[in-house]
Amino acid sequence: MRLSIGILLLWICGVSAAAETPVRILTSEKMPFNYIEDQQIKGISVDLLQLLFDGQLPAPVELMPWPRAYDTALQHKNVLLFTMGKTPQRQALGFTFIGPVSRRFHALYATRADLPLVQSFDDIKKHRLVVAGLRAGWLSEQFKAAGINIETVGSYQQGMEMLLKNRAQLWLSTDLEEQVLQAQHPDAPTLIPVWRLLCSENYFGLSPGSDPALTAQLQQKYQQILQSNQPRALQQKWQTKLALPLEFAPPAGFYLKNADILRCKPTTQAG
Repeated sequence: MRLSIGILLLWICGVSAAAETPVRILTSEKMPFNYIEDQQIKGISVDLLQLLFDGQLPAPVELMPWPRAYDTALQHKNVLLFTMGKTPQRQALGFTFIGPVSRRFHALYATRADLPLVQSFDDIKKHRLVVAGLRAGWLSEQFKAAGINIETVGSYQQGMEMLLKNRAQLWLSTDLEEQVLQAQHPDAPTLIPVWRLLCSENYFGLSPGSDPALTAQLQQKYQQILQSNQPRALQQKWQTKLALPLEFAPPAGFYLKNADILRCKPTTQAG
């Protein structure tokens, strides 16, 4: 199978519970949830997607940059987009959500220990620091609205590369993505979390105007999955593969083991 952004990458023929509703499935590269390995889409959320449709996807999974995937979902109904944050703005637009898939801490990371103290947007602006963040990401948009000099990139990997090449002093990421990418760059400087912003959850999202029956079917199926041993099997698989303390709990989805993560109140408002 040849790799091509926006080309059909995963196709499993069969009949799903929502077969009567034509569905388009979109994702973007977001390690370790959805990413390319050996020219195939893999990841925690990809495995969970298979469970949602009993291993018989109703459409191929299409991989494309996040801004394009999000814009496509805004323009067409019955688009399943994953994974995405559940923000008030997206709910107001008409997105519906299945999950949560994961809970993560968002933070600003640096490689330099001599940076000025950063605990607010004003600190970042005062010291004229450049932040690398995900293009069209909801948190990047908040930084931009706050007047932060943010350089947007297409993936977390690109954001980390900007930081390592000193093209940005701060990298807007999450605990799980940071740990995975740090492990992939063992010779890179150790990343320092300089400002923990918030915790939030990721979901499968259905585009505005999608068939309510499809939404209900997927939400019901997700609840059935939670009551089975399947999430625990995925947790053990990915904990081994990533060599990280990955955990799973129904209220939060998958998360990196942390004493505070299950006590934090998920939000989508930084600052």
